[in-house]
Amino acid sequence: KIAHWDPYDQNASADWFDPTYMFGVSEGFDVVIGNPPYVRQEDIPNKSSLTQLYTDATTPRSDLYCYFYARALQLLRAQGVNIFICSNSWLDVGFGSSLKRHLLLNSHIQAIYESAVERQFSTAQINTIISVIMNTAAKADHPTDFISLRDEFDLAIADPNRRRTIVKDQHTLLSAEKASGKHGDKWGGKYLRAPDIYHTILDKCSDKLVRLGDIATIRRGTTTGANEFFHLDKNTIDAWGIEPEFCHPVMTSPRESRSIAVDISLLPYKIFICHKDKENLTGTGALAYIQWGETQGYHTRRSMASRRLWYDLGPKEQSQTAVNLLVDTTARIFFASYGLLFTANFVTVNSETVSPLQLCTLMNSTFLQLLLNINGRANYGQGVLGIPTYALANLTIVEPGMLPEFDEGIFRATDWDVLSPSPQRRLIDDAVFEVLGLTAGERDAVYEGVRELVENRKQRARSAG
Repeated sequence: KIAHWDPYDQNASADWFDPTYMFGVSEGFDVVIGNPPYVRQEDIPNKSSLTQLYTDATTPRSDLYCYFYARALQLLRAQGVNIFICSNSWLDVGFGSSLKRHLLLNSHIQAIYESAVERQFSTAQINTIISVIMNTAAKADHPTDFISLRDEFDLAIADPNRRRTIVKDQHTLLSAEKASGKHGDKWGGKYLRAPDIYHTILDKCSDKLVRLGDIATIRRGTTTGANEFFHLDKNTIDAWGIEPEFCHPVMTSPRESRSIAVDISLLPYKIFICHKDKENLTGTGALAYIQWGETQGYHTRRSMASRRLWYDLGPKEQSQTAVNLLVDTTARIFFASYGLLFTANFVTVNSETVSPLQLCTLMNSTFLQLLLNINGRANYGQGVLGIPTYALANLTIVEPGMLPEFDEGIFRATDWDVLSPSPQRRLIDDAVFEVLGLTAGERDAVYEGVRELVENRKQRARSAG
């Protein structure tokens, strides 16, 4: 008995929720096969009602397909199988943690397939996985196969040499999920995309690694609510005569610096920072600019209307180290020796125990590029890698005190492409590899692993045609 329902069929009856409605089935279906609709949580109608129905498997931030997973289990008979082709995001993002725990506690996740080189649907602007889940009592020793297809789908399925399988029992998966907190463990990054060298380093060097979030504070850069008002170019500053005390250097895009070391004098924008009441701004260019902003309606925007002073962004901490939020090929960890404000296009990294220069050195190693490509959000359809704050905080980097000091001058070089490592990058890499105790072959495997992760992201994006 096979249940098939097309969620895009506008004429489909609401009675599909009752398994007895279709074919007179009363004990549940043998197989539920589906391609759940790709609907983000912001666009789900009656979301609160759905969330109340599936409180164990979903959160208010869950995408629509999470509810389909929970419902599929209800429709299956004992030992029945659910097969979905679906977005891969639940493997790695926070809302997926509830779904993963629900499935681990109430079923047997038999296998998850992901193609490293192509998408299953060329028209979908997301990356997908195929999951095989059996409706049976959960057992700690149930194995889950994470299968990464390393060639075209048909070829990889037919030939074991064209795929890699990592097996984890459900007790291990559930323990890691609980330990990872609200953001969850990263199944996609660790078990599907990560090259073998990643697991080798974790097994061999765990005593030399430290979680970045334990030694540094990770925050998203400044969000203004109206960049066109708060980001000031020289012409705007001169035209309004805005005083220097209200104009602070800001980096708004990774394109604004060719080198890792940021030259503040070359940045095209400053950010408007003003904490004073209008009464204390009489006669200033800043007040004239604020009054002009009100004629444009900036003060009525929702993000600013709640502020005591709509134009006051509040206290902002300057940072010396920041990572670009969205990565094409190479993540660049920028260094501003005198401190700088960064916009929400960056994630800032500040530490009270580790010098900014040492942090920047560690984070510009190829080893960190490996970790970013494994732990970042790779479900963007255009081959872009996202680096949310929690993913950066959870990276395990080399213990800073074990690394030698590097001079700031090394970061004035402009060539930091991760696919063709420059002499500057290799100097840092050699120091990191030495601390980790990697052999020559293992060092080569790190470079190859990063290259493979980046190129696979790009190839999947191109496979959309």
